[in-house]
Amino acid sequence: MAKTWIVADTLLTPLGNTPEKNFDALQKSESAVKQVQFGSIITPLAIVEGFENGLGQSRFDSICFMVLEDCLSKVELDRSKTLLMLSTTKGNIELLDQEHEEGKCLLTYSANLLKTHFGLKSSLVVSNACISSLVAMIMAERMLSYGEFDNIIVLGADVVTPFVVNGFRSVQAMSHQLCKPFDSNRDGINLGEAAAAVVLTRHPERIGATAEIEFCGGSITNDANHISGPSRTGFELATAITKTLKYANMKTEEVGFISAHGTATVYNDEMEAKAIHHAGMQATPVHSLKGYFGHTLGAAGLVETIMGMQSLRQQKLIVSKGYETIGVTQPLNIITQPEHKKMNTFIKTASGFGGGNAAIAIRIHNEN
Repeated sequence: MAKTWIVADTLLTPLGNTPEKNFDALQKSESAVKQVQFGSIITPLAIVEGFENGLGQSRFDSICFMVLEDCLSKVELDRSKTLLMLSTTKGNIELLDQEHEEGKCLLTYSANLLKTHFGLKSSLVVSNACISSLVAMIMAERMLSYGEFDNIIVLGADVVTPFVVNGFRSVQAMSHQLCKPFDSNRDGINLGEAAAAVVLTRHPERIGATAEIEFCGGSITNDANHISGPSRTGFELATAITKTLKYANMKTEEVGFISAHGTATVYNDEMEAKAIHHAGMQATPVHSLKGYFGHTLGAAGLVETIMGMQSLRQQKLIVSKGYETIGVTQPLNIITQPEHKKMNTFIKTASGFGGGNAAIAIRIHNEN
């Protein structure tokens, strides 16, 4: 079977506008989460500041534009054979409270705007809560096998808006401090915003790209438990992990680390700990990056995948920021100290509202 390769990657977060800058900030234990005056409240948020409005559009469209422009500059694509997949949870939800041209708040509006501006063949929207960008990558890998497109760009983005902040406040899911994934004192999430993009192809040689990072596939499950509450057993996410390992022809002991969803809510972290246990991976190093970026919703899976790719390139494990004392019922090998480790694979997981779970596998091909 032909392999699928990630031949370009880029991102924009409050910590920087390249994968290298972001990974360097993580190694220095820098967090983008700050106490911010947001409307009538002060709350910890990770906000992207100081960027130019590339399209004269909304903040959401603008960060998408910047990331897509940068990603396309890294590789020469035949754009007439390239699909854009926009993955997001809320997109231009902020426009609902503003006067605007009819239709601008639709996710398809943003996707078509970007497709047209950059001369791409087609566009597709994937919106499945917080697993959106992992779902998009899994779909992209499968669609490439059909041969309709030579390349697929997966772009994940979300911004912090009053709708999102008030929504999470209404279910009492937001922390008043830096979030603490898997910790006994965790009390909720920090929200953040980001945009990230990757280019996937089965034929890197056709575009002069290096076959270094392999996308080994993934799996999606749904626990059908509750509109906002995750499974209490973890079996459904465990199924996504084990199916991903099987699809990737990967053994648990081969996996260098797990990049967990790790939102720092009581129920999500408990569910993930159980899932990792059910998958037989409780000894595998695991971290959450939410203490660095906040929860970037539909962009989270892609942002954290790109950081995982940097971990493989540099052979370094990143500390799970905010964690001190185990606060879940199953033992986990939480990364508490930066460490050099010889490794060539990792697993990324995500879970979201509506019961969605996803896992993907990434492998690096180099001489490390």
